[in-house]
Amino acid sequence: MLPIAVLPYRVALAFGAGLAWLAHFVFRFRTDEARIRIKEVFGERYADTEIKKLAWHAMRDTAFHFVEHVRMPKINEAWLKKHAPSVFPLHKELEEIRKDKPIILAVVHMGNWDLAGVGLEVLGMPSFFIMREQRNPLTNNFINKMRTVRGSQVIERDDRKLYHKVIAYLKSGMTMAILVDLRSATPAMDAQFLGQPANIATGVGRMAKQADAIVVPCAVLRHGWTQHEWKVLDPIYPDPELSKKEDGNRITQLALNQLSEQVLKRPDLFFWFNKRWVLQPLDSQ
Repeated sequence: MLPIAVLPYRVALAFGAGLAWLAHFVFRFRTDEARIRIKEVFGERYADTEIKKLAWHAMRDTAFHFVEHVRMPKINEAWLKKHAPSVFPLHKELEEIRKDKPIILAVVHMGNWDLAGVGLEVLGMPSFFIMREQRNPLTNNFINKMRTVRGSQVIERDDRKLYHKVIAYLKSGMTMAILVDLRSATPAMDAQFLGQPANIATGVGRMAKQADAIVVPCAVLRHGWTQHEWKVLDPIYPDPELSKKEDGNRITQLALNQLSEQVLKRPDLFFWFNKRWVLQPLDSQ
């Protein structure tokens, strides 16, 4: 068991912050890339000193996310009451929405995105996730173990029966949490994200259309070190008048619009370090 799993919460976060400091300032893990990407999105809005600070805070937040992921078995109703009380009214709101149609929670790499689904599951809303298989089998097994600690299902992104399983789970009453800021390596949807053109995978919109599900954009925002705010944005309903492709694209773009706004307000919580930068043009691979 990793030490951060048993240390007091704040002490574990402090340990994570130390690791983040080493990664960012000593080993400079994607430090330059993050600063360049922030500059690309915000232009002259931030001075270089502010960009450096944003990149550092984003790396620290990533470390906090890792710490909380390791400590996932400790996240229970009492933990939520202390550190994320906003999830309780959110849970009631989503339960009302779920009476009409299945729900897909659309999230981006911001704050502790894993908590979007896990927090609701703690309160009794069964969930499942789509995950890309990690190259390291030990890492892959560990991440899966943490995400399924309360009975969640995980579907591998490359599963040949992905869509069939997703539709079946949604129609059975389970809620799906999915990352939508994923760059497609092949031509997909010409979308806008963070005010820039992006080649985005359209899975969330296509799945919602096929399952007749409601897409609910959701952000989990960190305040200070230990407080989390669940923020539910405007639900997006399928349009029966549109074709699968048109409606899938529309749903995806509407989710991206709302989530982009959250990232632009809190860039210190966004994961700027991804190898596959979402705004990278296809011809620059």
